[in-house]
Amino acid sequence: MEVRSRSSKKNVSRRLGLKILGSERLNIFSFGCKTPKKQTCSKVEVRLRNVLSGEETVIEALEIEEISKATLGLPNPVHSEEESISTELRRFWEIESLGILDKGSVTLGNGDEEILSEFDKSVNFVDGRYRVNLPWKPGMREALQNNKTVARKRFEGLVRRFKCDHELFCEYKDVIDDYVREGIVERTSCDSLLDSQGFYLPHHAVIRSDKTTSRIRIVFDGSAHEKGQSSLNQSLYTGPNLHPNILELLLCFRKSPVAFTADVKSAFLQIELDFRDRDFTRFFWTDNLNNEPYVLNFTRVLFGLRPSPYLLAATLKHHFKKYREQYPHTFELLNSSIYVDDLICGQNDVPDALRTTLECLQIFSDAGMLLRKWRSNSKKLNLLWQQEGVKTESSETSAIDLRPPTKVLGLAWDPENDLIYFDPKDLLKFMSRRGKIRFILSVVGRIFDPIGILGPFVIKLKCLLQELWTLGVEWDPELLPKLRHKWQQWSSDAEGLTEIKIPRFYLGNIDQEISKCEIHCFSDASKSAYGTILYLRFVTCNNEIETSFICSKSRVAPLKSLTIPRLELTAALLSARLAKQVSSYLKFDDNIYYWTDSLISYYWIRGVSATLTQLRKKYWIPKGRQLVKTMIRICLVCKKYSAKPADQLSGQLPRDRITQSPPFQIVGIDFTVTRAIHLELVSDMSTKCFLLALRRFLARRGNCKVIYSDNARTFKAAERELAYFANILKDSEFQNFVADKGIHWKFIVERAPWWGGFYERLVKTIKDPLRKIFGRALLTFEELSTILSEVEVIVNHRPLTYVENDPGELEPLTPAHFLELGYGVSKYPIHFIELIDATTAKESYKKRKTYQTLLLKQLWRRWKEQYLFQLKTANHFKTPSVHKNLKLNDVVLVEGNVKSKLLWELGIIKEIFIGRDDNVRSCLVKTFKCLFKKPIQLLYPLEIV
Repeated sequence: MEVRSRSSKKNVSRRLGLKILGSERLNIFSFGCKTPKKQTCSKVEVRLRNVLSGEETVIEALEIEEISKATLGLPNPVHSEEESISTELRRFWEIESLGILDKGSVTLGNGDEEILSEFDKSVNFVDGRYRVNLPWKPGMREALQNNKTVARKRFEGLVRRFKCDHELFCEYKDVIDDYVREGIVERTSCDSLLDSQGFYLPHHAVIRSDKTTSRIRIVFDGSAHEKGQSSLNQSLYTGPNLHPNILELLLCFRKSPVAFTADVKSAFLQIELDFRDRDFTRFFWTDNLNNEPYVLNFTRVLFGLRPSPYLLAATLKHHFKKYREQYPHTFELLNSSIYVDDLICGQNDVPDALRTTLECLQIFSDAGMLLRKWRSNSKKLNLLWQQEGVKTESSETSAIDLRPPTKVLGLAWDPENDLIYFDPKDLLKFMSRRGKIRFILSVVGRIFDPIGILGPFVIKLKCLLQELWTLGVEWDPELLPKLRHKWQQWSSDAEGLTEIKIPRFYLGNIDQEISKCEIHCFSDASKSAYGTILYLRFVTCNNEIETSFICSKSRVAPLKSLTIPRLELTAALLSARLAKQVSSYLKFDDNIYYWTDSLISYYWIRGVSATLTQLRKKYWIPKGRQLVKTMIRICLVCKKYSAKPADQLSGQLPRDRITQSPPFQIVGIDFTVTRAIHLELVSDMSTKCFLLALRRFLARRGNCKVIYSDNARTFKAAERELAYFANILKDSEFQNFVADKGIHWKFIVERAPWWGGFYERLVKTIKDPLRKIFGRALLTFEELSTILSEVEVIVNHRPLTYVENDPGELEPLTPAHFLELGYGVSKYPIHFIELIDATTAKESYKKRKTYQTLLLKQLWRRWKEQYLFQLKTANHFKTPSVHKNLKLNDVVLVEGNVKSKLLWELGIIKEIFIGRDDNVRSCLVKTFKCLFKKPIQLLYPLEIV
């Protein structure tokens, strides 16, 4: 081990459990310094530089000016930190890949089938236990060296540790004594020791503070070997993976309202080893630390050998087959609910759960195994267990407050509240160390989140790791200031992880019957990451909607720069893969919806080429491209996405706009014929203020015949009050004002503002300049009213026809020409003035009236010949043959407020409304909710027969 430091002064305090070799002879190199006390570690000044000396296992706080190098010679090899981090990272990425890798990657190969076949031939049931053989590779049993030297040195190091920690030795000895008493290990005979054929296993203790039972677990190192030789693990087949997928097991665990868990007591140690393989499981032990060790060997399958998980799983599946006929439901449940030594399952009600419990106890008891530490979210089931004598976890742990959270495949489960969460206690304890780059890798490897509860939290750490790799920094230095800030922010957020809890049961507290169930998959991407999340959506019989989180997956964006649409497509692929696996786990094939906000990636997915590529992975279809085009064209879902709104020929100008009439006789909250505008300022948007403004308008501009407006709430309310107002006026002095000339109010079609374009355009002419000029200015009511009156005059003097450059041409028509007849400076010809002077007053007035009428007719002729023809050229008429009128009973997609067409309602046309040009302009549509009138531009015909 090497220790380096460049800081000036540091306090060092660490338990080593090792003796510094040669420390008793160090005084011959010192400069007359005091000899260090025995059993003490201290700093000694020698001719070269300061060194550490002594035999104490604890190096007390020493002020070290500089430690350039400290080398400790260890009698037994230790696993390097790099190997530990590598193992943790490999497990992390394996968990992250659950549910999105191809299922075919875990199928059995030819070699695995041979191993299983050999197992079925060799397994035996003897004296109430199963006996199995180790799966040896060909020729490796005979070639394997005994590894005795390495095991002896490792045991001597363990003995030194025991001498420093006697409590550890006592707990360790209790476990070995239990092994001997239960026949799990036996003393190796002298005849076997004389035989060189065998293998010695080093061992060490793993202290598990989170366990309520078996705090000390002894781990035997089957990977140890002498230099240049093979280890026991290298000589054995690992065996096929017979365990269910962790993600599948967790997702299925959440399906049932009544959930329960248990584990098999010392599961590996309940299976016997064949006599021929026992000599390869020898290890050194001693009852007295001052005596020579003796040799023990296992009679059972031990934890630490590579094939041990396979042997346990194969034995259990072999045993379960016996109960296929007797307990068919429990047989199916056990085959899919056992992971190593943990039973994780559920049932729909308490009686079924109790029956399953008793049958499981019987099945495992027949195999010589004990299911213990039962725990359930059902209080009723817990009570029934106590009556049946089932050992629950609460019965094995007296203090509830001291009981650690129930672990379900690494996740914490709160049975009382039936919640699943990530317990960050051990992670926070580990993170209390210094934040070096190598340390961050270890933190990543300690996060176990197979269903993605911490997805938004973990993705930040993944991005930080990617940034570290991009910088190409070494693993040992401290973090750069910029990265240190990100790490500290992430670490502070980790303290709140206990607040992230989800219901274990998908339906939660829903007590109503479910009428519909759907899976919704959302995917999204950014420049730094992409991901997907899945939800279950339930619809009850009362049309109440509930959702439940299923799982999520996230990925960092690749280092190679990709566009956002390409990353969105990658996220959609991730979503599809995860949904495919989840739907197979939950036996859910219908009503799966995929959501993405990228139209580009959507069109990539649904295109002919992408569809044809997927088909040709399994089938070859003659004329496949043509057939795919046809299927996409007639596909209902595809039609919803590709549907276009109904189109129609540009309509003719309304009769009200081309009919000669006095100004403001026809208004659309502006005048529609001569395009004059009248502005009224109101104090608020109430109906009362609107009616008062309308009365002022009628008083100044005269009576109007027709008023056009949209479907705003204010105008609809005004129509009702106008009808009441008209009834009053008919019986009063205003009967000639309203009763004889009633106002006809016309509404345009709902959500069709372009139908009122003739007045909306004028409103825009006013609002845009005012918005730009006023800005945030604060004006009084009188000031604003004055400005609007001046703006009204300016707008009404705008030209309606083309402005000619030739000064000899007539000036262009403006709305003011129609509003100001008889006002302003007269431009009558000279001969007209002479005519007036030469005749009597009565005759002159008649001639003047006749001339005014002539001028007015000329104005209207110019309006028709110049202005109306100019409007005609402004409309772009389309080819009539391109368009098809909508018909009765056509199925259409009704445009809604949301972006996705899948959420728009389907409707049937019940009535059509035809314009003066015999073309359909709007329709009455019936949906499952109601009937309403819509313009054809908001209807998407699906052409469904």
